[in-house]
Amino acid sequence: MKKVKKILGRFWVQVGALCSVAVLAVALRLLFLPTKGRWQISPFFSLVDLHVSGYTFIPPLAFAAFMLSLSWALRRRDATKWAFFALAFFAFTTTVNMAAGGPTNILPDFVWQYASDAQKLYEYGNFLRDYHARAAGLHWHTTVHPPGVSVYLYPLLKLFGDRWMYVALVNALIAGAGGAFVYKAAERIYGGGAKDAAAALYVTTPSLILYGSTVDAVLCALGAVIIYLLALYFARGRAVCAALTGLAIATGVFLAYQFAFMWVLVLAWSSLYVVFRRKKETRRDDGAPSIGRPAALAAVTAAAFALFFLTIYLVSGFDVVAEFRYQQLASESYYSAGGNVVYWFKRYILGAPAYTGEHRSYLQWVPGNVVAFFFLLGPPTTILFLRHLWDELGGKKAGRLRTAFTPAAALSLVLVNLSGLTLAETERVWLFMVPWFVVGAGYYLEKRGRRFLCAVLGFNLAVSLLFVTFFTHVK
Repeated sequence: MKKVKKILGRFWVQVGALCSVAVLAVALRLLFLPTKGRWQISPFFSLVDLHVSGYTFIPPLAFAAFMLSLSWALRRRDATKWAFFALAFFAFTTTVNMAAGGPTNILPDFVWQYASDAQKLYEYGNFLRDYHARAAGLHWHTTVHPPGVSVYLYPLLKLFGDRWMYVALVNALIAGAGGAFVYKAAERIYGGGAKDAAAALYVTTPSLILYGSTVDAVLCALGAVIIYLLALYFARGRAVCAALTGLAIATGVFLAYQFAFMWVLVLAWSSLYVVFRRKKETRRDDGAPSIGRPAALAAVTAAAFALFFLTIYLVSGFDVVAEFRYQQLASESYYSAGGNVVYWFKRYILGAPAYTGEHRSYLQWVPGNVVAFFFLLGPPTTILFLRHLWDELGGKKAGRLRTAFTPAAALSLVLVNLSGLTLAETERVWLFMVPWFVVGAGYYLEKRGRRFLCAVLGFNLAVSLLFVTFFTHVK
């Protein structure tokens, strides 16, 4: 029994087990789900499809260049590291997506829809007023999302016109720049050693590479900014950090409603910060800590969040509450809208009529989300995070922030997933949550040494290439 336990406790055995679970989940989806719904249920938001061409051999060259130059880069100053990681990510996402069909494949399939819709919306002048009415006749992507994407695209389309490929490349650069904020967040939370590994895990995250030229990748970078701001706030208690956090969350929500799940992390981290501080200070007989700092965070962040949308309303007439209601109604008519807590509340508490037609099963949806997200987070990254979480919950690590952030990330994922409020393609729509996990995973990885770092990063990059080669992922 001890021998079996020892084998199961090995890192690469655990990585293999996670990969096996992912393969089994895909097989079960293909075997048991109705034909119409197979591709919509994670894992994975994709279809099995072998695609090999001359372009398939370009990503390994980018990967090799990264590995060969990594040791050099990690000895440089911070600014050099940030540029290195950002450019490395840009090379990864462009070459990996190119591998599936040449240079034009860098552009996600639905970017042209957003760009085309944005150009039509601009013809209305103030398209933010009664946005739902303006967007009603456009592509369905536009009808179920807030107008922030169109606002974001406005200067880019003015600059590039119909050359939408450049929009995708700008997205990739912004997403890669998020590595700098992951780097700074890891440094602030765990100290100097974790920052290199965390940034490296960020730029080699398979799902982020696969969707690196989308607005979801831009939201991932924004998520990294928020984690850095929160870490800075808990360390220094400055109100400006809380205000910037609220504005950043509001900006993300304006781009995509699911970004509001950042509030779950804010509340979970604040609550656990108080709990762990209380335990630590009680052991030292320092008395119970004040909850003033987390309370101030909630108040200032919420005020800045509300001020953002109030300002937009006064300037343009955009009413986020009304628009979210219209979006919910539009989502309910979509095939994949079923089985979430909002539906249950309206159906069984308010007595609203049941959905007509098919919708996703909650019991298939919830475990599928977890498997898909964690596999394309990177199997080694997932195991590193879970091992670090185990240490944190076991009380083996000490520190004011170390004992709060990783458990908060895990708790937030559980709450977000159980709510059922996201569609199942978590490989893409949960990209903004990637920084939640690579920071803690980077801290655990740093202790294993640089040789282990290369093995983990190489594994993640291999997953990216294998996925784009053997699956047609819906971008």
